[in-house]
Amino acid sequence: MIGDDALDLLFGGYNSKVIPKNAETLDCTFCGECIAVCPVGALVSSDFQYSANSWELSKVPATCAHCSAGCALEYEVKHTAIDAQGEESIYRVKNDFEHVTLCGAGRFGYDYANKATKDASAFAKAVEAVRTAKAVRFSSLITNEEAMILQALKAKLGFKLFNRDARHMQLFMDAYASVSGKQHYSADLASLRASDAIIVIGTRIATDNPGVRYAMTTAARHNGAKVIYMHPLEDALLQNTVTQFVKYEVGTEEGVLALLAQTLITNQELTKREQAFFDGLDEGYLSAETNVGDDELALITKQFLRTKAKTLVIGADLLSHERVENIARLVALIEKYSDFKILVVPTEVNTLGVSLITDLDVDDHSENVVGYNAKGSFVISALGDADLAVPAFNQQEGTVASIDKRVLPTNVALPFEGYTLNDIANALGVVVENTIDYTQTLPVESGFKAIAFDDLENFYSSKGVDERGYVLSDVSVHRGGHPEDVAELPEFNGAVIYHANPVLQFNAFSAKTAQLENDNNLYGSASFAAAARLNDGEAVTFNYAGETVRRIFKLDDTLKGTVALHPTFDLGLNVRSDYRFETVNFMRESK
Repeated sequence: MIGDDALDLLFGGYNSKVIPKNAETLDCTFCGECIAVCPVGALVSSDFQYSANSWELSKVPATCAHCSAGCALEYEVKHTAIDAQGEESIYRVKNDFEHVTLCGAGRFGYDYANKATKDASAFAKAVEAVRTAKAVRFSSLITNEEAMILQALKAKLGFKLFNRDARHMQLFMDAYASVSGKQHYSADLASLRASDAIIVIGTRIATDNPGVRYAMTTAARHNGAKVIYMHPLEDALLQNTVTQFVKYEVGTEEGVLALLAQTLITNQELTKREQAFFDGLDEGYLSAETNVGDDELALITKQFLRTKAKTLVIGADLLSHERVENIARLVALIEKYSDFKILVVPTEVNTLGVSLITDLDVDDHSENVVGYNAKGSFVISALGDADLAVPAFNQQEGTVASIDKRVLPTNVALPFEGYTLNDIANALGVVVENTIDYTQTLPVESGFKAIAFDDLENFYSSKGVDERGYVLSDVSVHRGGHPEDVAELPEFNGAVIYHANPVLQFNAFSAKTAQLENDNNLYGSASFAAAARLNDGEAVTFNYAGETVRRIFKLDDTLKGTVALHPTFDLGLNVRSDYRFETVNFMRESK
């Protein structure tokens, strides 16, 4: 029997902004995969329905810009009207469903392109701003080639480069490499899908990276994988995948990793310093402060007794933690002395690539900072309302480095009539003809290969082998690091919020799209509401990243505990890349 929701889809078109009435039982995240696999084409997006004929559309192979999974997709493009042949629009996004999945953001969140014409006055001001800047602050929502340009400008002009997100990744991977002897982590999405034992820690992975969630779900359903989810907050979207939830206290990740390392590393011959580290652990203190008990750790060991392919997934909470370097050493120690592979989840689409290319400085909040898709005293951005407009991700040729450590090409779906970062660099004496001329000069010492952009493949084979771009080369580094004593674990008292975006939203670019739901409410449990003295539907304000943020508080019966979920996707350039849990003081609006 066909349900009401299915009938709505068949005769009304698939509307990604409409939540099915039985969404909780369907566990639906509105990915639109039903459209891709429909054998007769009866399912279509309501926005695409009657807008174009499929044979009129030009297909542009590209890479999704919304998270680090680097999913392959095709933009289908056509002119906007018969009398506007020079003006093109993306009409829909498709994927090869035989080999590739797409989340709803990749499928429906494509209309974030920037529009501009060449403004010579604004360009001259931008060139002068970069020339005289003390620093350039930039986001990881850029290509490898743009990162190369920024690095070249730094070498020529001597300014600092700020990118907290990528610097967190650098700190983590450098500390990890000092113990593991390898610059790159060992796992990828393919090995995660093949796992039968998975531990996920420090991420709300269902919304942070849907590609990882899909891989975990595949492992659970096809391999019977045991999935341990360690986090201060449960996630209803993972309830049918997770076999054991381990709740730890906010901020205690270093202690949790120390206990986990002690649990997973058994009967191994350690160095004297490593053995001294474990001998010196105050297990009673760590267990009490983290709220992770011996029985929970023993259950993990019991569940993994007969497993063979094990993966430890490391999320953004750990990358941005104050003790990130020691956490990384503990993670590397687990890999070194156990049969776990490590998968680190980069926060943004090109966090990994930027971290391998640029020489980043500590963001000291200097004045006279140019912001490139980031906050600054002079802003160059693809988001609109900038001092100089530049092309968005779907208007560029270039590459990114995905979670799979794969360098992936992306192509121009829509034209851009304004200036690019390469134009600015050329005006400042860093001269190449095209931005993609940097592709073959990406640093080989970081694992890149000297391959020109036009020589990069961009397809899946008939057997499903990913032939896009290339995988970063393994890079060996000198070992010499060792874990330090665990620092005193912090306490988070009062009203605590967790900066995590809702399903299908990732950043300011996804926030611009028309088909993705813009749910920017603050969600918390009844326990949080009681502790923070908030009522359902109440408007509150609080300070975040130097700005005053206004939210409507909503009760969510799927949440537990005293931490609320706070979205950041709609805050434009005012997004921090710091530790994701934060204590805030709510201010009620006067009536």
